[in-house]
Parts: sequence; structure tokens; C-alpha cells
Amino acid sequence: MTEKLKEIWQSKKAKDIMLIIVIIGGLLAVLALPVQKESKSENESGQEVPSEVQSHKQEDYEAKLEERLEQILRKVEGVGDVEVMITLEASSKEVVEKDVTLQQTLTQNDEQNITDSVRDKEETTVYTDLGSGNAPYVVQEIYPEVQGVLVVAEGGDDSRVNLAIVEAIQALFDIDVHKIKIVKMNT
Repeated sequence: MTEKLKEIWQSKKAKDIMLIIVIIGGLLAVLALPVQKESKSENESGQEVPSEVQSHKQEDYEAKLEERLEQILRKVEGVGDVEVMITLEASSKEVVEKDVTLQQTLTQNDEQNITDSVRDKEETTVYTDLGSGNAPYVVQEIYPEVQGVLVVAEGGDDSRVNLAIVEAIQALFDIDVHKIKIVKMNT
């Protein structure tokens, strides 16, 4: 019997199976490790952060968009000096990881061939340890969309420059023309 077990153990098929088991075990171990991300803004789990933190984060996002748009518009022929103001639709949201448990119960009435099915769905938020406490594990952050853009440019009275600015803003932010306003800068 031990000879036969030794033969099976030394076969290529057994080695392949063991290798697959080790790889799957390693993958499961990696997936089980929590990934830490320090973030404390409003999220879809209902947990809120103080509004000043969320407001500061949104202002930074707006300022970064404005700065980048100003930099690129300055390079467009005829625009000259430029200042940009961007308004956003709403605050950003964070999508948190949730464990979902599905449970299905089947009952069958043999006399009438009727099968009843009941499904239960339970969601629980996944938390990560931040050292000073737990916070929901964030898997995605959804930034707010641009609602409107105001451009004050030295070349704001030239229709060709205006058209170039409008087309650039539409390409970048996918907003309607009536949400873009271009005016001439007071020199």
C-alpha cells in the first residue's frame, strides 16, 4: 500500500494538483489582507465627516481644475491672460466595500408541483483599521461633475477665440454650451 501511495505522490499529476492548491491558497491569502486607505469624507454607507473637511476637499478639487484649465487656455492663440471659475454639481462620494450574503430557500409542494423560492440579501460594510479607529474601506471615489465654467480672457471679445475656448471646455468637461460663459478681461 505504501508503494502505491509513494507512486501516486511522485506522479506528475499529483505534483500539478499540489502546485494548483498552493497557488490558490496564496491568492486567497492575498485577497484576505486588508488594504488601508485614510479617507474621511461622506460616503454611501451613511457615515459622514464634518462638512468643513468635505468642503475643503471640494475646494481643492475645484482649484486644481481651474488652474489646469487656465494653464492650457493661456497656450491658445488669441486668449492672452485668463482667469477661470468652475462650479461643481455636488460633493464627491466614496463607494465603500460591502460584504453581500445571499440566501435562498426553496420549498416544493409535490402534490401540486409548486416551488416557492425566498431570497434574503444581507449587506455589511467592510471596515479597515486606521490606528485611531475604524473607517469604511473605500474602493472608489466619484468626483463631482462640472456644472458651469466662467472664463475671463483678454481675447474674450474675439469670436474665433470664444469658439476655441467653448470647444475646449466641452471636450474636457462634456457640458452644454449654455453652461459656459466667456467675457473680455478688463485691462
